[in-house]
Amino acid sequence: MGIFSKKPKDEECDICGAVVPADEKFSHRGSHVMRIGPTEPSWLPEKLRAVAQGEYTFRCDRCNRYPDIKWPSEAGAEAGMDVHLAVAHRVGPLGNSGLSLGAAKFGMAPIGGSREGSQ
Repeated sequence: MGIFSKKPKDEECDICGAVVPADEKFSHRGSHVMRIGPTEPSWLPEKLRAVAQGEYTFRCDRCNRYPDIKWPSEAGAEAGMDVHLAVAHRVGPLGNSGLSLGAAKFGMAPIGGSREGSQ
């Protein structure tokens, strides 16, 4: 680095709160999106894993919930995660965009619980 260069700062993850180096921010965010398989992710109910294999989802560690829809691509799930973080928690890339609750066209189900009380 040059004498006027600043060292990249560490940043807190909007999803899990972990502190990650700035140059690893995007790869870390992507680690919160999971491809659905027969046994993974383990927190997703077995019935949903059975019908959504090969699709993608995410887990929000802020509210301990997962979306009630799935996406055919990793990028779609990341976009859904961004919308959820903005609408429910006012953080993330869209956090200051003014998105309202109606912007999220999907609900969030509690992990290990019923669908009642979803956001």
